[in-house]
Parts: sequence; C-alpha cells; structure tokens
Amino acid sequence: ENVTNINDLRNLQSDPNFTVTIANGVRTGLAHMNMSAGRLLSNKTLREAVLMALDDETMCSITVGGLYTSGFSVLPSNLDYGYQSLTDPYAFDKEAAIQKLDEAGIVDTNGDGIRELDGREVILHYVTYPNRCLSDFAEAIQQQLAEIGIGVDLEIGDSARQWDSYQSGYFDLNGSNWT
Repeated sequence: ENVTNINDLRNLQSDPNFTVTIANGVRTGLAHMNMSAGRLLSNKTLREAVLMALDDETMCSITVGGLYTSGFSVLPSNLDYGYQSLTDPYAFDKEAAIQKLDEAGIVDTNGDGIRELDGREVILHYVTYPNRCLSDFAEAIQQQLAEIGIGVDLEIGDSARQWDSYQSGYFDLNGSNWT
C-alpha cells in the first residue's frame, strides 16, 4: 500500500517474493489555482491558457509511470458519480493556449521567454511537497508552462508549509492530494 514512485513499484513487481496487485484508488491529486484579486491567475484568459497547456495524460501515464489517472474533476473518475458524462472544458491544446495568450496581449515584450501581463512577468509561485509524486507533477507543470512562455517558481517543501501557503493565500498554484 502507498507505493509512491514508479521505481519502487517496478522493484516490487520484479521481486518474486511479492505479489503486486494494482487498483484505482480514490486519492485525488490537485493543483489549486489562486484566483484572488491581485494574483496573476485572477485573469481568466491566463487561467484558461494554463489549463489548456497542461498535458495531464502524459504526466499521469509517463511522468509518474501510471501511478495516477488523468482527470479534470475533484471526484476521481473511478467513482460512480457520472464522471463519464463530463466534458473537459480546457482539454490539452498547447497551440490554442498560445493563441489565446497572444490574442489577449499576454506576450513576451522583452524577449526573455516569459510573457507579461499588465507589465508584470507571468511567473507563477507553485507550492507543494514531494509526497506521492507531487513534486514530479510540479516539475512537469513547470516544464510544460515554460513551453508557452509562462514561468513557474517552485517551492517544494513539506506538507505543513504547503498547507500554510494554502491557508494564507500566498501561492498561485498549490499542489496537494486528498482522499
């Protein structure tokens, strides 16, 4: 129970002393977006572009080796709450995300690779902790957002720091997981 990285899982699977059974659980990994006034993600266009730029299928199947199943709801897809009838309003489409940002004037004016919004560089402060692949997701998100000109400043600490950040609102993205 609670194998938290693909290398440990593979080691257990290759060891004849263990029988490994895999099943979907109900733990949900989240990256909360802080949409409070004054925060970068209070801009709806930027939020939508961020969501469209993230390839959650690749992150779940490759980055963390299948330890997560991609989804777009707070409730896990394996629970019988009608998940299959939902439609992801911000499905992965990197080119559409770039176009959306360009059309909104969220562009890189100084050539440093980072877009600006209202004269401010778009560098999102992402707070998380390394448990259950959360730091792997954070690093993948940082890389994918860099491809569309959005910077991500990672703060990978412990779960107490993540929770304090969430409670105080001092974050743009805040990674956690819950059952």
